[in-house]
Amino acid sequence: MYIIKKGTSYTVSDSEIGAIAKINSPIIEENGLELTLSQSGCCFSEGYDFSCSESLEDKGDGLFLLTRTFKNEGDNDRTVKFILETVTAFAPAKYIIPCVSYNGNYWGEGKEPKGMIAENGEPWIHSYDRTPVPSCSVTETKDIAFSLFACGDTVESLVSSVSLRPAEGDKISQRIYWPVTEAPFTYHENDKYCERYDTYITLKAGESITLSAYMLCSVPKWENYGCAETLDRALELFPFNHGPNHNVDELWRLGISYTKYLLQEHRGKLLFSTGIRCGYGKNHPGSKCAPHYEVGWCGQNIMNARMLVLEYLRTGEKKLLQNALTVCDNWVEKQSDSGLLLAHYEWYTEGKNWNYKPRDYSKSWAANVSYETGWLPETCNTG
Repeated sequence: MYIIKKGTSYTVSDSEIGAIAKINSPIIEENGLELTLSQSGCCFSEGYDFSCSESLEDKGDGLFLLTRTFKNEGDNDRTVKFILETVTAFAPAKYIIPCVSYNGNYWGEGKEPKGMIAENGEPWIHSYDRTPVPSCSVTETKDIAFSLFACGDTVESLVSSVSLRPAEGDKISQRIYWPVTEAPFTYHENDKYCERYDTYITLKAGESITLSAYMLCSVPKWENYGCAETLDRALELFPFNHGPNHNVDELWRLGISYTKYLLQEHRGKLLFSTGIRCGYGKNHPGSKCAPHYEVGWCGQNIMNARMLVLEYLRTGEKKLLQNALTVCDNWVEKQSDSGLLLAHYEWYTEGKNWNYKPRDYSKSWAANVSYETGWLPETCNTG
């Protein structure tokens, strides 16, 4: 089955003439093996003691909703994953998994997932909740964009994963896995990975499950803006109907409580930790305050001090004022003659000295990442 462009509109066809994307037959993964069901009639597939009926609803303006119902036709329980695969009928110039992969993340020296295929040769698979649109992927040229993403109408359809992989002739396969898979590794912290994460669906004999996903065809308003239409349509499909969990007074109380918790001593100096880091993976349980102290950015030492001053003015608790002024004084001690200071307090060694070592002494300091810290030596002021 194909989604094709006919004039200025889009429709479904068995012919590949004018095709934007092909919708492949349903795939079931069991014990690490992919089992492709065979079509045995219009909108019906079967094989390996499974059947699958499907419907494709035209929602208008290039948006389609595909719904598949899988049934265990065998006599035994089956623990599996379900896979929806589409393949572009064009050679994309760019691909995106929003907030995860921007055309492969090839720039920079970080260890974020690169490309569609990991170093061990397996395709990257990312959980639906890493993306602003669940399990979303977008492929595009300057003339056409095609996106695939999970439907949020049921928990079963929502809880999923997204994957891209090269297909024949410079085309791209876009996939949704049900339920969540993170493979071949899980990106669990900045530039760090832990073991893969797999979940499964178990269907008893005769039991069924229904899963839905959206496909969107559009023409980018500008080159490289194929994702824009997807985000606009997603706002319609996933309306934000949530109210606040706390009122303003309770939020302030919780914020002050957390700010006080972040007060830590670093080499005898009172500072605010950047935040709490949670442990991930079986070898890193629990949480702790990060041993990082930033004047601004994520750490917001000066802003946090200001919040304690405001709380002192509200309550008269002098300890808050003392702690706020002490934190500010500790930062001021590090200021250079220009008034600037390093963004991280822990970068200082003794006095105003710091441990920055350039990678390439022929280049300016701003172009060299420090071996010691892994960061550029940013500078800030206390204003």
